[in-house]
Amino acid sequence: MKKLLSLFIACFFLMSGVQAQEGSSSYQSAIGLHLADQWGLTYKMGFQGSESTYLDFIGTFQSEKDLYTSFGLIALYELHKNIGKVDGLRWYVGAGPNVGFTSFDADIDSQIYFGITPVAGLDYKFKKLPINVSLDYKPNLSLYAGEFDVDFFWKPVDELINLSVRYTLK
Repeated sequence: MKKLLSLFIACFFLMSGVQAQEGSSSYQSAIGLHLADQWGLTYKMGFQGSESTYLDFIGTFQSEKDLYTSFGLIALYELHKNIGKVDGLRWYVGAGPNVGFTSFDADIDSQIYFGITPVAGLDYKFKKLPINVSLDYKPNLSLYAGEFDVDFFWKPVDELINLSVRYTLK
């Protein structure tokens, strides 16, 4: 956990030298924190220079003391559309694959999981600041494969709302 936080802080200071896009309500790439049940880092980039199609890569981490530790990767393809005349506010929908690994602290086999993650949400880019904020709903449908069984897992509703805060790079 300390290593992940140190990596984020190092990336933030490295980005400080990159010219941020200030004074605009659009962006082509951004990096930041993914704050949810599984927190982590997010990197969002315009797909082939588009301002309406994005790829969002999320590395997640979750841990419960004396129970388990989980790491995951999510890659989302998102379509963004403006909301009325509110500059910088857009809604989006998309989907993409997820994959991860869960290690249990008890005598339970570790598991690899993979699946599909649909997403729907709101995205806002501050006009005067190099900051982007997203609030979304991500119901992960994952298949868990342990040593003896394979089963589907659907997260409860209270764990599906996600907030991402990003520093826009360009």
